[in-house]
Amino acid sequence: MRSAPVIPLLLAILCFPGCGGGGDGGDAGGGAGPSSADISVSAFVTDSAVVPSPAIIAVSLRDFSDKAEYVRVSYSTQGLDSAGYSPRDEHAGEIHVYFQRPFYLAPGVYHDSVRIEGCEDSDCIRVLPQGARTYSVAYTVKPATGANAPTVTFSPQSVQLQDLISSSGATTNPVIDVNFTRAPIPPRMEIESTSNAIARVTTGTQSDSHQQIHLSLKTPVELGVGTYTDTLSIRLCIDPDCVNPYPGNPYTLTVEYSITNAVGGEHGYTVDVLLLPALELVADPGRELLYVSLEPASIAVLDPVTRELVHSVDVGEAASALAVSDDGQYLYASVRRTGKIRRFRLPQLTPDIDIELGTHAIFGTPLAAKDIQVAPAQPGTIAVVLADEANGTQGVVVFDGATARADRIPPPVNPYTDVAADVLQWNADATLLFGANWVGQNDSLYDFSVDAGGLRVSATTTGVHTSFQSMRYAEGLLYFDDGRVFDTAAHRLVDPIPVGTCFVCRTLPDAELGKVFVAGVSVFGVGDSLQVHDMTTRAPIAGAVLPGALGMHHLARWGADGLAMLGNFPGSLGVILYRGPLIGGQLSAADATPAPPR
Repeated sequence: MRSAPVIPLLLAILCFPGCGGGGDGGDAGGGAGPSSADISVSAFVTDSAVVPSPAIIAVSLRDFSDKAEYVRVSYSTQGLDSAGYSPRDEHAGEIHVYFQRPFYLAPGVYHDSVRIEGCEDSDCIRVLPQGARTYSVAYTVKPATGANAPTVTFSPQSVQLQDLISSSGATTNPVIDVNFTRAPIPPRMEIESTSNAIARVTTGTQSDSHQQIHLSLKTPVELGVGTYTDTLSIRLCIDPDCVNPYPGNPYTLTVEYSITNAVGGEHGYTVDVLLLPALELVADPGRELLYVSLEPASIAVLDPVTRELVHSVDVGEAASALAVSDDGQYLYASVRRTGKIRRFRLPQLTPDIDIELGTHAIFGTPLAAKDIQVAPAQPGTIAVVLADEANGTQGVVVFDGATARADRIPPPVNPYTDVAADVLQWNADATLLFGANWVGQNDSLYDFSVDAGGLRVSATTTGVHTSFQSMRYAEGLLYFDDGRVFDTAAHRLVDPIPVGTCFVCRTLPDAELGKVFVAGVSVFGVGDSLQVHDMTTRAPIAGAVLPGALGMHHLARWGADGLAMLGNFPGSLGVILYRGPLIGGQLSAADATPAPPR
């Protein structure tokens, strides 16, 4: 039995006791029915409280012994929360009986007793039996059925979503509204889910009668093309301890998430993402094949049509630069720690020759290739930007096979004033080589004249660029990543490609198609996008959203209507493959009008 605070009898009229603590009592549902009790109350499990509460027992103190100085109330707690004595005057008072909230109890009859006694001392060690009385209490908790039953509705009852694989995430992370009737408090909700497309499930309470289920879905790139179905199993309870579960448990909802890679229309396309540890990428000019440098130590042949790696060779470490000859005969790969460029015969990646790059003039460490460009119509001739271990420029040299031509551009002593190049491009007949320093140490573009003896500076144009990582040559023009276009004959900038607010862009012209492809972050303010421009008018033709990449590089055209690039994805690297009229379609008169990206 629990006891309420002991009350001095002579001061009882001035005192109002607090509640007592816990104790023992009768069993729920056992013993006599509620009709035989001094107090009988009932409530449904969905009621917020017992009515009336508190129940009141009138008490006369005239029967207590004259020796009684204090009053003690004790009670059991099967269904009671507390009981306490409240004096009315020196001869009478009331016992206030409070009940546990019905939704915390299982349906049944809870029998309790409340006892009042007189005591000689404040600790009630000397209890006086005269006048003591025990009152019985029956508390019936009724199951909620029929009109009193709790109900729940889910909106929507199922979730169906569809996204393009190039979406950065689910178009809308679904929210399911859960509405309750006759809920005395916010119900307890436990959710188990499968994880085919669902990454995380959270809940939020809006009110006693309204909760929400928030679904976070995996990104389309993580999932790949296909339809993914998940099941939510939801268990609801009226109370936190789940003494009173909702009828109908568990509730089941389905979530279906479809990922497609196709966009229709005049400028339609398909797009695929292969999550591969790819660092470099080039396209075979005559075959529908791509060559990729893969971590940790291989070069692989990638079929972009089947999206499969068909062959690979181990080169000891990931190649830091790749280049392919325009006749599809050779692949050149820089293997940094060996100080060599390895040449392979295509398409089988058959080892051919090694090209020694030499060592650093001061430190003696092996040099590597920062950029490799194969001369047009001369598959055995390459121009190389040499680099040290920190990737600093160490000059430019031309090789015929494994033999270096004598005349070269030496390492810059002062990179802010001396001739320095990080990226190279040949002109159409391989008589000129263009070089620029993309790290912004100087903004000059250099013309290097090329002959059998090697190369030398023949012209310098300042103020050409700001900061970029590549440039591409087509039809006498150089296209920089920041959208600037340079006329190599007139040695001046001409109308740029309108790349908009492009934070990081990569640009690829294709003279045969008459198009310029621009991939970048925040192109025209619409996020990561691939834009297609008319090469002549510079006008944007159409566009596509890049598939969730944090950055992209190494654009390469493959086949009649394919475009590939490398992407940096959260926690992974990958190859992005586009194919369709967006890439290879013929230009129409309507293409002169700018089109918004899709």
